[in-house]
Amino acid sequence: MTTSPRLVYLPGLTLGPTDSRMSDRLVDHLILRDVKRQFELTAVTPPALQQGATMAQVAALYANSIRRLGSTPQPLIGFSSGASIALQITLDFPELVSGLILVAGGARLGERGRVAQSDLMTSDGPPGRCAAARFMSASVSPPMRPIVRGIAGLATRRSISAQASALIRAEDSFDVLHRLEGISVPTLVIAGEWDLFYPPEVTRETASRIPAGELRLYKRRSHAALPFTPAVGRDIASFVSRHLIPERVFRNE
Repeated sequence: MTTSPRLVYLPGLTLGPTDSRMSDRLVDHLILRDVKRQFELTAVTPPALQQGATMAQVAALYANSIRRLGSTPQPLIGFSSGASIALQITLDFPELVSGLILVAGGARLGERGRVAQSDLMTSDGPPGRCAAARFMSASVSPPMRPIVRGIAGLATRRSISAQASALIRAEDSFDVLHRLEGISVPTLVIAGEWDLFYPPEVTRETASRIPAGELRLYKRRSHAALPFTPAVGRDIASFVSRHLIPERVFRNE
């Protein structure tokens, strides 16, 4: 009988429920499609987060959800903030993880990404248009930043969900660079050259400090552009096949 190895997917930050549905469909269609052709993929539903939670506390909640899936350890795929959570889980609950794939994420935020997120959270209620414009423009490529700033500056203000607010604050203080040498599982870091949230200097150091770490840096790709890069899915599937799937795992004899 043929079986498909299971991978566990941790999605990234979305500011509200509508954004979450759109983001999930986009990532599923453009990145995870190639992965799902070869492997069983299980997305972890984000647990409810309390304001003031640290990334370690967030990771502990996700770890409980992963335990309920059974048959651990398993490879984790994390996108953006989900990559931060996956990295924290690998460090704090290594018994749950057999491999790690970080997409548009790393061991800490870049300084410009941290400032953009901090600006978004400085006021009560909906963020100001300027703060929203800076946050959105940090996600896109340099040629698109003036356009996005202009559009965001004209957009209607809207509130950030409590869930997103808690995760943004947890990610703001997240920094595990000093612990990466303790990760023993094969790890792939996928990054964009133009990513301001997790810039190349952060992702390079993240990959280099992990003993079995690899970096795949996409030229001329921003944080938001990686979901539009189908080759990311092929790189993930190739890495899993080469490093995380034991020989003859597809055959249950």
